[in-house]
Amino acid sequence: MFKYIKKYNLILTTRFKYKNSLKGWPFIRIVITNMRYFLIRLVLGSKFDSSGGFRLFDLNKIKLKDILLAKDNNYNFLWESTFILELKKYKITEIPIILHSRVIGSSKMRFKDIFYGLIYLLKIYIIFKL
Repeated sequence: MFKYIKKYNLILTTRFKYKNSLKGWPFIRIVITNMRYFLIRLVLGSKFDSSGGFRLFDLNKIKLKDILLAKDNNYNFLWESTFILELKKYKITEIPIILHSRVIGSSKMRFKDIFYGLIYLLKIYIIFKL
């Protein structure tokens, strides 16, 4: 990731460049991840896998106030902040990643987080796109 930081302001990892990038993931998690990716692209027009948490911000080039325009303090902050930086024309790129299934622990995401995410996506659409 560091080799890209001179050219880009935000480096994201993407789980959608390789066919088997979600190795060993449970089927339902693959479906949820793919649906979120599809909906963010469809609703916001984003070109990036913006919901992944493994990313690198160049805070020498990105204004902190621009990142803080993202208001959600939950999972949605990831795609919301990326979307805002994309709107503000920051240079963003993705690098492919293979993300193996969790070995230790369990996801903290619940159904209510998924539902809230859908509602929040519509809210952001209304604010920025209408």
